[in-house]
Order: sequence, then structure tokens, then C-alpha cells
Amino acid sequence: MKHTNQKKQTRSPKKGAKKQQKRHVLDNLERLSVIVEVCQDERTIKQQLEQIERLYPKEILLIVHGSNPSTIDSILSRESEVTTAFVYPFFLGRDVWRSIGAREARGDVWLFLDGGTVIPAEELQRFVSACYHGLDVALRENQHPPDLARAARSYLNLLLDQSKLTTSMIDLPFAITRTAAERIGVRHLLIPPLAHAIAVKNRLRVESTGLLQSTDQLLKKKGHSGRKKRLGSLQQQKLLLGDHLEAVRYVASIEEGTKEL
Repeated sequence: MKHTNQKKQTRSPKKGAKKQQKRHVLDNLERLSVIVEVCQDERTIKQQLEQIERLYPKEILLIVHGSNPSTIDSILSRESEVTTAFVYPFFLGRDVWRSIGAREARGDVWLFLDGGTVIPAEELQRFVSACYHGLDVALRENQHPPDLARAARSYLNLLLDQSKLTTSMIDLPFAITRTAAERIGVRHLLIPPLAHAIAVKNRLRVESTGLLQSTDQLLKKKGHSGRKKRLGSLQQQKLLLGDHLEAVRYVASIEEGTKEL
């Protein structure tokens, strides 16, 4: 179910905005789509939306699924001419929300976020600006993934001859250009490691923008995506390995000349 807020919001930046932010406001107004998953994020989504609105994006797409009615009502009551909410009364799972947002996005740069983590606007702008200045996919450095994730990511990056990325991979938050997403294939955003492998093999510029200063908030959060909030650790590990194995199989198919995608 799609909901678009009708009340208008003043789009000019606040007088106290920093100079660096001001330089990017016009670009954001014309080019930036922010796509946010909201799944049982009652305690954080308002704060995160406040930070997103400080970016002055062209549009904000909220993919709301499996949330309490009070959360949905709170989101729909926000006054914004640029916010559209897609509401599903059930859990989508398997990162389906990314494909929904990507299909609807109209901007040249897409910023994907988890509504359960509050990241300051200044740090979010870093991902977006990197795409404005030549990156196809802007990642965050991840120094503290679980052991299994660390091993899987490191192995895949090594296989892709991207050891400089260490454990950095397409993972929330990240920014991607529309052109890059189309080359990767929007449907492949459902499986982040596979999308990562396709991007590298297509010689897209995939780089880390460094650590987030708010990394501590990410670590304290209970899971980094909607599906992780609802799955036990064993099933999480199976999904993690399955996703990375699919990426490895894709790389192998290229090496063997039997590419399947």
C-alpha cells in the first residue's frame, strides 16, 4: 500500500547549515533518493528521519513492513512533500525492500538505510558525495563484523582481487548510482554479496568511504537488517553463507566462461 504525504515542507536549508552541507543541497534536491527500511523501528525512525531531512533529498522512500500500527501512523503523520511510504502488513524478508525502493526511486544516486540505526546527516552525506564525485558504489568500512561474516567477506573480496576492501561490502548504509544499479541489475540487490561481486566484475568503482563515527550505535543495534531481526543466529548464518556462496558461484562462472547472469 502506497502513501504519499500531501502537506508541504519548506525545502530551503536552515540558516545554521554548515558550508559543506550547503554546497551539496542543490545536488541532493535534484538527484538524491533515500530508501529506508522500517521494520519494528519505533524507537529510532523519527530520529533517523530528522537526519535524512537535513540532507534535503529529492525524495524519501520508506519501505515499512511488519511494523506496529502506531509506528505506521507516526510515519504517515509526518509533514513532508518528498516522503512516500510503501506499507506492508507482513514481513518482506530476503531484502525485498531494497528492490521495491530501487524500482520506485527517481534520483541519480540512491542511499540505502536501515531505520533502526540513527546516523548523523553529515556522515550520510559522505556516501552521497562520494557518488557525486565518481564512485559507483560507496561503502562503509566495517571493522567489527561477526567472525563468520568477516571470513566470508574477506574471502569474497580476495577472490575478486579486492583485498584492499577487507571486510567492506555492499551493506547498510551504502550509496549507489542509478547507472551502477542498472548495470548490476536491480533484482540482484536482493543478495548484497552477489550485487557486490557483479559490481566489481563489471569494473564499477566500488570503494569504502571509511569508518562511521557512529559505529558504536551500529554495533549496539540488534541486527543490521529487517530479516536479521526476525531470524535466529543459526538461520542468519545459513543465509549469510548462502548469499556468499551464490556470489562465489557467479565469480567461478565468469572464470569458467559459463556466466549464468
